[in-house]
Amino acid sequence: MKFECKSCGNCCRDFGEKGTLPLFDDEKKRYERLGKELGIELEFVHENVMVDEETGVMFSSNWGMKGNPCPFLGKDNKCRIYEDRALICKAFPIEKIPTNGKYSLSNFMHCPNFDNSKFISSNKSLREVYGDECVDAREQIQRRQNIISEKILALVAFGKINIRKIEEFYSPDVLTVERFLEIAQN
Repeated sequence: MKFECKSCGNCCRDFGEKGTLPLFDDEKKRYERLGKELGIELEFVHENVMVDEETGVMFSSNWGMKGNPCPFLGKDNKCRIYEDRALICKAFPIEKIPTNGKYSLSNFMHCPNFDNSKFISSNKSLREVYGDECVDAREQIQRRQNIISEKILALVAFGKINIRKIEEFYSPDVLTVERFLEIAQN
């Protein structure tokens, strides 16, 4: 059993409950450039917003690109920026890498053309089923998220910041996590 994309485009038509595609800051910048080149108007919002209660400075750990369907989805269900797509797209259909070899259906995004329950019962590795690019992208996402979390937790532990998460919030004053960490570490 090996995952094969059927080019149905369903993964590009529904970004889930929030209706946004999660992007890191460098990916957002790349998407803005690609959107301009292709004449596509894009909308981004800050996601996972936190506030430092000491200073009132707000920051977010990632961006969300709005769009259902994805603005880069072509009429033929092919990605117009396939070679430059974001890590989250390269990682599809893996939502999270299972830990300690334990799988559950909640760890996978839904793909109507692939039965994850058969994969789970097959005892094959993620690489055998989904391929290197998919697994490597998911691992890179996890590494980036871990680095961000470790830096924030270190600042909390040293008493430099006191943060809380804000679920639904939008303000032009929100900083990217990279800019916030740069300021907070000084």
